[in-house]
Amino acid sequence: RRVLTSGGAASAIEGVGVLAELVRRAAGRIEVLPGGGIGAANVARLVRGTGCGQVHGSFNGADPATVAAVRAALDQPPVSI
Repeated sequence: RRVLTSGGAASAIEGVGVLAELVRRAAGRIEVLPGGGIGAANVARLVRGTGCGQVHGSFNGADPATVAAVRAALDQPPVSI
């Protein structure tokens, strides 16, 4: 039902193109869960670039404002890259 992947790259942000293609090809049948190197600084770009609805990331030490920003980023509509 779900696959955790960086798109075959060292980090999910480096694999954003492959991840976007996987999301497109999965067409809701399988959830693509990007993971690897995701944090507050790049989550919005990743979500917009892939169209994913969830991410797997480490937000250690993140303050409540950072967590709120991540949630807001996930609520934004995807943008093609």
